[in-house]
Amino acid sequence: FAAAAAALGARAGISDEAARHLLAARGSRAVEVVQLLQEERALARPLCAHHPHLRAEVVYALRVEMARHLEDWFLRRSRLGFGPCHGLDALEDVAALFAFERRWDAARTREETERCRGVLASMAPGLGTGA
Repeated sequence: FAAAAAALGARAGISDEAARHLLAARGSRAVEVVQLLQEERALARPLCAHHPHLRAEVVYALRVEMARHLEDWFLRRSRLGFGPCHGLDALEDVAALFAFERRWDAARTREETERCRGVLASMAPGLGTGA
């Protein structure tokens, strides 16, 4: 596993931690995520400091897995909603990716973001509420 992760990380130009995460989460489909980030390098950036999820994983979930709502990505496809920041640190970036890929207008983006913020904040009392 370590050798495969190192090779994937070198090929993709991503950290060893991100490569290990992709292999653990996606298995043989990790190469499909890597193809996305090789086509658009901005997708290689991590979403938050608490977890190695990459922006390419969101786009993959939207294009291939047909993710429809933000909380679906945070709680089922990535489980980032269960991490230290409960996904709140990544919410705006993930919402922007969803909005672009799903062609949401500003009102829809705001509605989806606020609904997801409420779900994520309910899992993390004191986070994202100003408390």
